[in-house]
Amino acid sequence: MITEDRLNHIIGVARKAHKLAEKIKPGDENYAREMFIMGFLHDIGYEFLPSGKGHAALAGELLQTSGYKYYKEIANHGYHKLTDVSDELFILNAADMTTDVHGHDCSLSERLDDIAFRYGNQSDAYLGAALEMQQLQQDCRFLLIEPLLKK
Repeated sequence: MITEDRLNHIIGVARKAHKLAEKIKPGDENYAREMFIMGFLHDIGYEFLPSGKGHAALAGELLQTSGYKYYKEIANHGYHKLTDVSDELFILNAADMTTDVHGHDCSLSERLDDIAFRYGNQSDAYLGAALEMQQLQQDCRFLLIEPLLKK
């Protein structure tokens, strides 16, 4: 079920994805709006998986059957083992990892601290998020969007 906090997070990620898209593809408002929609849909799987485990894969499946263009990016968000990260997945992961559970902007380290607090610093959620954040920071696109990620 999507809680009020989850909905606030979803809206925050959507707005951040729009801003990041404007930086990645300046002047392409249509693309920025598509990234807003992608951010808005990224956690839809929580509605059907109360634990949240597997929410990205389920969201991708649901969106694929609906013909949604970016279903693969949604299915793969938060998955740190990919080597070929599209602009869209990069935007989604960066927006997701810099938006807290209440929908507010946060730094990567603040988000990681929150994940440690909620799940433990030895949990799969924490360890995966730490690796995902490293991947984001090592991506050459990170330098382009980094000014937008600071409070």
